[in-house]
Amino acid sequence: MMKEIFDSLVDTIYPAIRNLPHLSNQYFCKYMLLSAWNEDVHKINDQISAKFSEDAQVFHGADSIGTSQDGDNTLCPWKYLNSVNASELPLAKLTFK
Repeated sequence: MMKEIFDSLVDTIYPAIRNLPHLSNQYFCKYMLLSAWNEDVHKINDQISAKFSEDAQVFHGADSIGTSQDGDNTLCPWKYLNSVNASELPLAKLTFK
C-alpha cells in the first residue's frame, strides 16, 4: 500500500517521470517535494533515483578525525561520524545517477 501511495505522489509531483531516461537535466529543478524531516527527503530521493537505469556513483565523506595528543584516534568512531545527519553537515555518503 505504501508503494502505491509513494508512486502516486511521485507521478503527481513529477508527471513526466515515466519518460525516463529521456528527461532534460533541468526537469527536476522545476518541481520539488518538501518534507519536515531530512530522513524522509533522503528516502524519497533514494526511491526516485532507483527509477533511473544508470549506474550509481557513490561518494564517501571523511571517515576519521584528527588524533588526540596521545595518538588515540578512537575519539569519534567512523560509524558514528557516518551516522550523523545534521542539516548543517554534509552527508557521509552521496549517491548520484
